[in-house]
Amino acid sequence: MTSHWRPDHLANLLASGRAELPQLEAGELQPVIDGHYLWDQCPVHDKRGDPVVHRGVELWLALSAPVSADPAERHIRARLRLLMRGSPDWIDCGNLLPDGFSQGSREWAGMLYLDDANGATLFFTAAGFAGERMPSYTQRIFEASGTLVTDALIPRFENWEDHGEPIRADGHLYELANEGEGEPGSIKAFRDPFYFRDPADGQEYLLFSASDAKAASEKNAAIGIAAADLSSGRWVLQEPLVVGDGVTNEMERAHIVFKSGNYYIFWSTHGWTIDPRLKGPTGLYGMVSNTFNGPYEALNGSGLVAANPASCPYQGYSWLVADDLSVSSFVDMLDGEIRSGPNDPHYPLGRFEGTFAPQFRLQLDGKNAWIAA
Repeated sequence: MTSHWRPDHLANLLASGRAELPQLEAGELQPVIDGHYLWDQCPVHDKRGDPVVHRGVELWLALSAPVSADPAERHIRARLRLLMRGSPDWIDCGNLLPDGFSQGSREWAGMLYLDDANGATLFFTAAGFAGERMPSYTQRIFEASGTLVTDALIPRFENWEDHGEPIRADGHLYELANEGEGEPGSIKAFRDPFYFRDPADGQEYLLFSASDAKAASEKNAAIGIAAADLSSGRWVLQEPLVVGDGVTNEMERAHIVFKSGNYYIFWSTHGWTIDPRLKGPTGLYGMVSNTFNGPYEALNGSGLVAANPASCPYQGYSWLVADDLSVSSFVDMLDGEIRSGPNDPHYPLGRFEGTFAPQFRLQLDGKNAWIAA
């Protein structure tokens, strides 16, 4: 059953301090890795959804790219990077995949989980095509397997095998994301795979950011799903779990948290991708249902759970809610602004910080969610 995040939901937005994150100051921020941007982080999980711990610290993935004069270049140079989350410092473990392994010209967000024998399964987004001269914005989801090796202080993954595309946009349920060129916020989506095992029946799903092929509006963001078919060993596309037809072009990094018998689905949306006739900030949004397949209802009546401060509207992005309701994200721009003029892009420009934001915690109560004090 497809649930709808509708324009009238955003009409329910309240000016509530519980939804606004505190403003960060540039002096508070430190790079995680000198000379590199980091963003779109995610802990490495086991199949039960618990974080994987090595030598007492959690393993994480993030996208990384060298710092450059043009921060937008990160999107065409991105690689998946393995990290250890120390206390308080992060430890860099290097690129996750060997050079030349991906069938894309760069690697975008994904998810890595381990079995009990340290066997790893990776779902990730391959953007563009290996060897292309000009970076394209075609997006394909790939599956790979490897092995976690823990014989040294710094862990690593070896024996990677490419298992191809477990799912493909079909043009019927999900619009093809095969644009040759584009700009942030305007390209269509088939990316950000997230693995979820339903605790109710053990059914395995892939969630992903998508574009609804049946939408009436160009603002046709969707949260897609595919279900594992054990008899065939394949993933089967299903109708979108949630669509934002008429609301936004992006519902990114979708993921599910099962809490107190409810399924909470969260995603991130840039305010500048929302239909300009609507009012919605860049923030963490979500819906809730008592069954995986829905119907889902917008949290807080609007869907908004946590927003960038009005005084710094492009501060953070890519919020990820863990099972303990802690929320991680990255710092985007503290000085960003939408440029005006016929030759200017319609997305914010400014200094990209490219480091991790301080974590915060949510509180959930049925159809309500808010930032914990």
